[in-house]
Amino acid sequence: MKRGGLRWAVMPLVAGAVTLGACTTGGGGVSPTTPVVTTTSSPTTSSAAPTTTAMTDDEAAIAAVTKYYDAFNRALKTMDPTEMTLLAGPACSVCEQAVENLRRDRASGRTYQGGASYPSEIKVVQRKDADHYLIAARVTTEAMEIRDGTGKVVDTFNAVSGPKSFVVARVKGIWTLDAVV
Repeated sequence: MKRGGLRWAVMPLVAGAVTLGACTTGGGGVSPTTPVVTTTSSPTTSSAAPTTTAMTDDEAAIAAVTKYYDAFNRALKTMDPTEMTLLAGPACSVCEQAVENLRRDRASGRTYQGGASYPSEIKVVQRKDADHYLIAARVTTEAMEIRDGTGKVVDTFNAVSGPKSFVVARVKGIWTLDAVV
């Protein structure tokens, strides 16, 4: 990995293999249903209260991945990984390395241009237990330049796209990114 190798440490979050062991697979969560709306012929002045639908565990686990990437993309722009640390589980060494790289580069005056990563085709592929899921996704990462404090380009990376797997864990009721496979 190159110095400043944020691309391979966190863009697109590549890490060593993690296995979940024997899991059962099953269908996704139940699709939300649209409530039936009825109207009367007489006008009304009040509107129906908005309905909220709780997320299924599958949806919440998938959301943990997208939320982490949203925080990661903001951190690339602001050089502040604080939000990432809140969305990463205690076992996510890749997440920890990403935070360390961002803090080190910010302290040295480096900036990033580009490099945002976007997960798509996200799905739960295994459930080890009620609190540990394996998620598969395609991650597309923009090209990136890293500049030093004077604005000189010190490293560049091409855009990439490919499959990634993530372990997400529910810790104290909150789904977090726990590992990148």
